[in-house]
Amino acid sequence: MFLALLWKLALLLAIAYGASLVFKPMKHADVMTTAGVLSTVSGILFGFVLAAISIFSSANSDKDGAINALKRNNILPLIIKRLLSTGATLIMACILPLIAMFLPDDLVLKGNPIDFVFILLGLSSLLVSLYTFSRCWYSLRNIFPHL
Repeated sequence: MFLALLWKLALLLAIAYGASLVFKPMKHADVMTTAGVLSTVSGILFGFVLAAISIFSSANSDKDGAINALKRNNILPLIIKRLLSTGATLIMACILPLIAMFLPDDLVLKGNPIDFVFILLGLSSLLVSLYTFSRCWYSLRNIFPHL
């Protein structure tokens, strides 16, 4: 678990660094708009992931049901773990842009305004969470046709 967290953090920082080379810094008004959109999208996606975790956790596990089959094959804990991981990165993707909204635009980190850096970190976290969710979805897509 700790190794996976370090891997995601390294990926997040690598994406943010690559994005800082490609995107030019924004004015603070643009940062405010972008932060609002990123936080909203991440928060909505977090709600869907939380709903999926709730459904998997509380679903009826009939003897012949899909949830029971996932439990018998020890796949359900992996799916729940991946959904929790996706939820954590979505929360980060929601909080980092919110922090950017309140940071001054005159603080500079490695040649970029600090509010812009937080936007890039939030965007990177959203991209990492989309990747982790796609891995979870890929697992389910491969399993359900065989149930």
